Amino acid sequence: MAKILITDDERDMRLALANTLELAGYSVIDAGSGKEALEKLKTESVDLMLLDIRLPDMDGVQILKKVKAEHPGLPVIMVTGFGSLETAVQTVQLGASDYLPKPFENKDLFQKIEKALGARALKASDGPITSRLMRELGVEPVAVEVNPEAVPVRPTSAARRGLGWGLLALIVALGGAALGHRWWSAGEASYGIPTSHLSGIAADGERVWLGDWFSQTVYECRLEGGQLSVQRSYPLGETRPTGLAASGDALYIGDSWAKTLSRRALDANLSVVASAASPGQSPAGLAWDGERLWSSDTGDDTAFRHSATDFKVQTSVRARGTNPVGVGVQGGALWIADADTRRVYRHKLDEQFTPDGVYTHALLKESSRPLSAFLLTDGDAWFGFEGVNRVYRVRIGRLEKVAP
Repeated sequence: MAKILITDDERDMRLALANTLELAGYSVIDAGSGKEALEKLKTESVDLMLLDIRLPDMDGVQILKKVKAEHPGLPVIMVTGFGSLETAVQTVQLGASDYLPKPFENKDLFQKIEKALGARALKASDGPITSRLMRELGVEPVAVEVNPEAVPVRPTSAARRGLGWGLLALIVALGGAALGHRWWSAGEASYGIPTSHLSGIAADGERVWLGDWFSQTVYECRLEGGQLSVQRSYPLGETRPTGLAASGDALYIGDSWAKTLSRRALDANLSVVASAASPGQSPAGLAWDGERLWSSDTGDDTAFRHSATDFKVQTSVRARGTNPVGVGVQGGALWIADADTRRVYRHKLDEQFTPDGVYTHALLKESSRPLSAFLLTDGDAWFGFEGVNRVYRVRIGRLEKVAP
């Protein structure tokens, strides 16, 4: 029987997780702080650790470093409702076995645990973890538009005193997306998508491609009747698609975990045709300009232009933001979207890549979630946010220039 250490500052969440894991046959101990967790690891024989990134006494990344230094063979799964793709990449590079963003479903939790332990397959009990916690708290959820696989994030103490699960889920789990109706005017749109962990968007004619870093899946979609309709899904095995670009006869995929760029055939398996190491630490957004591949790298804060055949770097430009998650070429300019500032930086396509404006939009200003995907198509800019199961499209002409 595997023993799991749950480290979370919310007592109710520790209780709900413990109940769920024990029903599945695991032995569970818990800790409410980083210090307590480190002390228990000295006296308890633990097989796996579930570690919340935000704790009152220590940052989860600090705890992870200490755990990996003192217990290098212990699998650690990072759990958080406030993280981002960049945080996920960082913690896995520091030694975490995996990363579980909230909201999550039982099956997601068990899949991560099974993978980390390499143990027997376990059948997840019915219902999401948070539903169990909600029943214990005696609060009924409010129906909101979310991914059917998703679960609301845990409540804070203030929420338990009266805010209520429904409103909290509306604000936190959707990251403000439920307020999106006021963002849109004529000529702008939003589409429901099959993931709340969007990490890449690409398009070639009628097809729109979506990358999901969490499920390690690419979705092929078509715009039909004002909706994005999923035509096919492609599980990628160990590849985590953190950037996508489509050239019409191939799909390009960036993987921040493996630090690779690959060209895929448009066959039943998206088979790898060519692959190379990324020039940066964490390849994120990709774009195809009709002749060459572009990539943005959140580790090096740089955008690169590559040869289409062997991915060799032809030129590079330093990003003006702090976390360049997306890149695109349109209107004779290079556009770089930043996850943290939620702004888009324009550069001239000259030898110096001269800065040519900083742009925003009401959608970008009002969202509280990190930008996770960016695409330019025929005068439109597409935006996706981590934790939101929608993608948004606005006319480039409606972007507001806020700085030179």
